[in-house]
Amino acid sequence: MEIASSPVTLLILLITVVTSIMAWNDASLFNRFILYPYQMARDKSWYRTVTSGLIHGDTWHLAFNMISLYSFSSGVYGLENVMGSLKLLIFYIVSLILSDLTTVLRHKDNPAYRALGASGAVSAVVLASILNNPDSKLIMLMFPVPIPGWLFGILYIAYSQYASKNAKDNIGHEAHLWGAIVGVVLAWIMSPEIRENFIAFLQVKGIL
Repeated sequence: MEIASSPVTLLILLITVVTSIMAWNDASLFNRFILYPYQMARDKSWYRTVTSGLIHGDTWHLAFNMISLYSFSSGVYGLENVMGSLKLLIFYIVSLILSDLTTVLRHKDNPAYRALGASGAVSAVVLASILNNPDSKLIMLMFPVPIPGWLFGILYIAYSQYASKNAKDNIGHEAHLWGAIVGVVLAWIMSPEIRENFIAFLQVKGIL
């Protein structure tokens, strides 16, 4: 598939990078944008499900998410090509919101909990891209040899499920998990071409 320009992907990248840098230098902006379930349950500041995806903890956090977003959305799979610019923008915003909802519900009575970053929406993009091209080969840091995209997707969801219940680190595995699930469901609903590509993959594999 030919990869065309990706205006929406680049727009998301630009807004996220600029907003993250601004928040690093403005504590009041940072505090207004961060996902804070305890506060949200009391003042109904639901906008944070979107704004928390526009800020990041540090340069590495920002770089990893934005490189992943670009690589899967336009640089590798051309997700914007198959969904269209407007659909991709809606897909990304809805994924930000839905991937955060379980976190908000789980931590609404915990005044110490806060979260930030675009990982939920990026996970949605990754899984939607894999759904579009499930037989693609991926090389990841933890896998020194190429693995099929469909296998990576299964492993990613399985690990995120396990880590959301057992990991004691500072990573939002729950947002990763729900972002991945949302990505698959929304891509299936919003893009006939992605559905057709995945069904064709299943037919080639003799599953359908």
